[in-house]
Amino acid sequence: MEKEQERSPIESAGMEALRKVRKSRRELLSSDALTREEKAAVLEQTASLVHDIFQAPLKNIPIAEVLEQKAKALKEQSGDLFVRQKPPEPVATPPDLSEIPPWQGSKLDGYALDYLKTHYGKWLSAFGAEQDNLYMYQIRTHDKKLIQGAINQLREEGQGRQLREFVKPRSVRTDRELASVTPDDLKRAESLSVAKRRRQAKALTPPSK
Repeated sequence: MEKEQERSPIESAGMEALRKVRKSRRELLSSDALTREEKAAVLEQTASLVHDIFQAPLKNIPIAEVLEQKAKALKEQSGDLFVRQKPPEPVATPPDLSEIPPWQGSKLDGYALDYLKTHYGKWLSAFGAEQDNLYMYQIRTHDKKLIQGAINQLREEGQGRQLREFVKPRSVRTDRELASVTPDDLKRAESLSVAKRRRQAKALTPPSK
């Protein structure tokens, strides 16, 4: 029983990792933004990177160093897929919504989607903004009734449209933030993590007699 409990966190982490890999693979293969050759290159590079990351701890090599070496190797490859990709757009500072009055309902303020466009459209790509600087969770925090009203309106229209087509969910912002992370950022994070583990290990070490 004790061995089974010890394996549980590892098994859980392994299952979660596999779930994310399968999900990313499905999204990649179903995307129309890349050619078959480019998709194959992504899968090949991913497999190589995962293998090197798994081997790094066994060889006492910092993971950040492996990532930095990989990034350098990709940049040196002429015409490489990742070098040709458009750099991720920066994640802008969220706007101040405090001056926007809450939606009072369709009888007073009109349809929820129209209200959304009028008051929030300048920050949403669905309504003409260059990029999304506002996300669903932010509007929900400020005006929960508006979000629910927009969901109800789309359901009543019965056209199969989803609110995420107009207001992106939090996961889109998270993906943009992750895409902007550089190898130097990862290296610094790894260094901080190593330093933290050393401090914790030192704190747990009993003083010598």
